[in-house]
Amino acid sequence: MNKTDLTIQRPKIEIGYRIGKLTVQERTPLYRHRYSVWKCCCDCGGEILLDTRQLQRATVRDCGCSGIKVKSGQKDLTGQRFGKLICLEPTNERGSSGGTVWRCRCDCGNECLAISTQLTQGYKKSCGCLSHPPLKDYVGKQFGSLVVMEYAGKRSGLHYWHCKCECGVEIDVGQTRLQSGQITNCGCKRYLARKQLSGEQKRRLALISSAGIQDYKPDGTNSDVSQSDLRSKPRELVDLTGRIFGRLTVIGFAEWKDDIGYWRCQCECGNQTTVRHGNLLYGHTKSCGCLQREVYQKNMQFVGGTSVRLIERRMESTIKSNTSGHNGVYLNGNGMWTAQITFKGKTYYLGSYSDIQDAVKARKRGEEMYERFLDWYYNGYSNVGDVAEGNKKE
Repeated sequence: MNKTDLTIQRPKIEIGYRIGKLTVQERTPLYRHRYSVWKCCCDCGGEILLDTRQLQRATVRDCGCSGIKVKSGQKDLTGQRFGKLICLEPTNERGSSGGTVWRCRCDCGNECLAISTQLTQGYKKSCGCLSHPPLKDYVGKQFGSLVVMEYAGKRSGLHYWHCKCECGVEIDVGQTRLQSGQITNCGCKRYLARKQLSGEQKRRLALISSAGIQDYKPDGTNSDVSQSDLRSKPRELVDLTGRIFGRLTVIGFAEWKDDIGYWRCQCECGNQTTVRHGNLLYGHTKSCGCLQREVYQKNMQFVGGTSVRLIERRMESTIKSNTSGHNGVYLNGNGMWTAQITFKGKTYYLGSYSDIQDAVKARKRGEEMYERFLDWYYNGYSNVGDVAEGNKKE
């Protein structure tokens, strides 16, 4: 990841600055968490007081007239695109992990609900239309010995095409099997080959067929191949060697396992990986895993190994597994309430107390390191080089 990818440019808040339905009207003498408080006027005529950090993060976009607003610390996704989805507005619902549920419109015209983490981490890209293969125009095209004649309708969610083989037989073939090369004839070639075989060759063909190979030669030229070699040979797969899929370049066939072909691929990052044949063709796998990690780190705003978004979430909501009602506070085996806090991979002990309120106060004091880190993140650093220096100051 380049250093320039982490450069943060926060807008300068001044009179006339506009975000959503709000327009900054004037600066008040008040301060909130050491940030100036601004008086903002909404398009509906209402007024609201917001501090500089809230305006920079764009977590509040109206005075509350819409009835729904993005809570402080949560990212506003309004108008952003994720695949075929455009976020319209947040709802009052929350996902199982506490993420905001957004109402989105798909390019196909449908609307759906999606959790913010599913959108930002790339797990949801459509209303569901991408999970069904689109109908393609294959009329007149040839796949091996098959020529597509006409569309044969949809069965069990799959598109079928009526094809005519070179031998004259007409059959219906699934669109997926045509484009992946799984079926290239009506079966006549195998039938003709079987008729020419002797008894010994037929016995060998039965053995080879059980191993998943369809290109057995009836002239006996492959009679000396071992069973282990036969089982490792691919079955009528489209040769992907040299083709590029995202960051992956196919360098050769890897193995035939459980009736599925696997290819050995070289990623742009230098790693090698083995990928299923179908995952490459349909775009399900585009890297060795480095692409998903980079997207995750960018969306979670990792700085020096610390996620800004996770820290903000801890300060705004309670962890699902928490039983005390307060993050970092739990009842130990001695009946005392223990307070602790984790930051940059280290857990700090904040003391044990007989009263839970004392433990909560200790936790709040400990969260000051979160506040200092967030202040430094939003106002103090501009590139990766400042991260190490900022860690030393903490």
